[in-house]
Amino acid sequence: RHSFRRIDSEVIAKRLDYVAEREGLDLTPDASVLLARIAEGSMRDGLSLLDQCSGAGTIDSDAVLSALGLAGSRSVAELLCAVADGDAKRALSVFEELWRQGKDPAALLSELAEVMRDVLILSVAPKGGTQLTSASADPGTLRRFSGRFTDAELLRDMQRIQETLASLRDNPSPRTAVEICLISLCDARLS
Repeated sequence: RHSFRRIDSEVIAKRLDYVAEREGLDLTPDASVLLARIAEGSMRDGLSLLDQCSGAGTIDSDAVLSALGLAGSRSVAELLCAVADGDAKRALSVFEELWRQGKDPAALLSELAEVMRDVLILSVAPKGGTQLTSASADPGTLRRFSGRFTDAELLRDMQRIQETLASLRDNPSPRTAVEICLISLCDARLS
């Protein structure tokens, strides 16, 4: 039995840069960092993700997000802002745009939960929490949401997202499930 440890994102990003150079792929530095973050410590996953993106001419962050069906930190921050403001109309509008762009609803909810997790980590461990964050959003974005949610709200919202994610596998209408989840995140009385 072999027990493997997770590899640092910086190591994965450097290896992806090396492989891209050898394969003649035009991989931008921001894209290699993004791919390494998404790989979550797995070199194999990082290389597989790079392969999935290799059809694009220049592989930049937008190409990675598009190839993998992810929304990206700007869209997720906009969605989280709507949730913080209790603005279901705006949250649904952001989701509708992402849906039309072909973004994966499960990936979108996962990205939203990851940013909430990082905001919670920084709330409960303000000094050492930075080392524990997932880099799902830049530090400025995380600071923007600091104080916008209580720890209890973040925990409740992440739980609601996890329940929705678990139900998506067997749900004939993932779009509707995500819309219901977003509405309930914007109005705690509906949870």
